[in-house]
Amino acid sequence: MNRDQVRHSITELGYNARLEEDGSKLIVEFAARGRTVKLAHMFPDHLLRVPKFYLLRGHGFGKLAHVLTSEYDEGGEVCIADPSSTAVNADRPELAYCATVDGHVRLLTQLIDDPAYNRAEQLREFGAHWGILCRGREGRRNELFVAWDGDEAESLHVRAPRTNSGRKEDFGRDLRTRPVALASSLVNHPRLMPVRESAGWTMRRFVGKALAAPLCDLDPAPMKSSDVLPWFFSMVDHMDSAGRRQLQRLHKDRQREFWLVFSAPIPEGEAMFAIQWRSRSKGPLPNSAEEAKAAGWTATPHAVRSLSRRSLVPRGGGSMDLTGKSVLLVGCGSVGGEIALRLTSAGVGCLTLSDPDKLSEENLYRHALS
Repeated sequence: MNRDQVRHSITELGYNARLEEDGSKLIVEFAARGRTVKLAHMFPDHLLRVPKFYLLRGHGFGKLAHVLTSEYDEGGEVCIADPSSTAVNADRPELAYCATVDGHVRLLTQLIDDPAYNRAEQLREFGAHWGILCRGREGRRNELFVAWDGDEAESLHVRAPRTNSGRKEDFGRDLRTRPVALASSLVNHPRLMPVRESAGWTMRRFVGKALAAPLCDLDPAPMKSSDVLPWFFSMVDHMDSAGRRQLQRLHKDRQREFWLVFSAPIPEGEAMFAIQWRSRSKGPLPNSAEEAKAAGWTATPHAVRSLSRRSLVPRGGGSMDLTGKSVLLVGCGSVGGEIALRLTSAGVGCLTLSDPDKLSEENLYRHALS
């Protein structure tokens, strides 16, 4: 790869591009709202995918969407699309560089010039940014399995991860190695029996008090762990009256551990997240960031892995609006079988399948059934 040719091609687009550190690093500069913004790229040995560019710190515009920040840096890798979904001409790598730089600059400029658009895009990416705060020890992500429909506030039953029994089937099962929270209205629901069995629910210990509540509005996720406390208490203001009443009970109860799970609308979907509160001594859930610090409470962000159909079906491309619909499908051959699968995936609640024939061996390779 001719790196100087890459630099020259980007310069012809009107950007200031230069090579640093023995030609192994490319710096691209562009102007936005009177300031200089810098992108950096470390050349790989072979360009096998769309080149990665990193937004360097110090640009002064705060947190930007589509930038995978670290907890301590407003800069980070710029993410627009799946790198593997774009073809790269190995004979003309400068074309991939020019297209990537031009796309990055146009996107970042729009985010900087339009704060409302930047906020909307950050909310769209809420899960990814919240996930950055959920990195625990040894790089393992803090996660909580939650079975809750998200419609209204209610108490949760939270049980700690199951202690490893040493049996081979226990290893690698997330449900057994993560805390699990079931809404009070769903604890004994028949459709959650497989979850209870897989999680070893009856062999776990209860942990603290827990509340799940919907929010009517949501702010972008905080960038740093130190911002979680003030951010959390500002989010409490977005709870409805029913949620606040239940929250007040936690402010009066005395525990060493509390769990709070929230759902909130975001563009084209819903975000769910959790915070685990811990203290060495029993006490009520704090009312403010100052009170939390004074009483020695720690607030640990957790990513939510939802066990609710209301959350999982839309993420898979389906619609809960079709739950009450019924479809009669006549003919369940190779085409009809695929149609049945797609209707189910779309969220249709009731299928009536009709076909007088039988599945034979020669049907197996092309049929949905095994």
